[in-house]
Amino acid sequence: MSDTKASKHNFKRKTAFILLAILGTILIIGWLIYTPTGLSGKADAIGYSFCHRIDSRSFHVGDYQFPLCARCSGMYLGALLAIVFQAILGKKNGGFPQKGILAGLVVFLLAFAVDGGNSLLQFAFKDGLLYQTTNTTRLITGTGVGLGIGLVLYPLFHQSVWMFYDRKPVIDNWKKFGLLILLAGILDLIILSDVNWLLYPLAILSAVSVFLILITLYSVLAILLTKQDNKFKNYPELGLPVLIGFVIALGQIALLNYLRFTITGTWGGFPPLP
Repeated sequence: MSDTKASKHNFKRKTAFILLAILGTILIIGWLIYTPTGLSGKADAIGYSFCHRIDSRSFHVGDYQFPLCARCSGMYLGALLAIVFQAILGKKNGGFPQKGILAGLVVFLLAFAVDGGNSLLQFAFKDGLLYQTTNTTRLITGTGVGLGIGLVLYPLFHQSVWMFYDRKPVIDNWKKFGLLILLAGILDLIILSDVNWLLYPLAILSAVSVFLILITLYSVLAILLTKQDNKFKNYPELGLPVLIGFVIALGQIALLNYLRFTITGTWGGFPPLP
């Protein structure tokens, strides 16, 4: 690239960054003003944009309901756990887990579908058709799918972004996969422990996880659509695509907040069906 073209390219990137930063600032100020107050209120607003938040299908910290239902809490916390676990063990690994482990993730997905379907049927049949679905089964099956999301999203990010990355998967053996499942089990036990000082941070973290995963997905999408895949060498270079991901993620949350509140007139969860 010639010096002139490089200069024009840098000018366009800086201009786009400034405009997006202004838009992002406007969005976040408006969102902070019009959503419920306090840290828990903002977390609730994030959960409100994606989850039914039915009270009876959610965990509670004293009188405070989790921002997400039991299944969604497990799913997003499980995804965050898998991403952090891989980040600790491998820096820029872009390989997917081996076929056997992927098959295990498919089993988790099937369990999620069965439990979710049975839970839905409980609206019509008190005990469901197969068994009594509880918040415990919702949490466990949600966590299993969350692990799958994290184990796929992490290598997908590195495959799409970096000019140079390690093609070896982070989870390259059953020992590491077993350790991840053990950590997920401990996470679920903590949620089921009903210890408030442990639950409140996890409640807030579940909502934060939604936002972080959305930013990651939209950042990767922005990179692919602008044909910038595999052109980045380090994290500072990702400033513009991450800002794009942030603005789109926040815009989506704000739009869904607005639409749902306009329709329902309340920040509360959906009432359970009779």
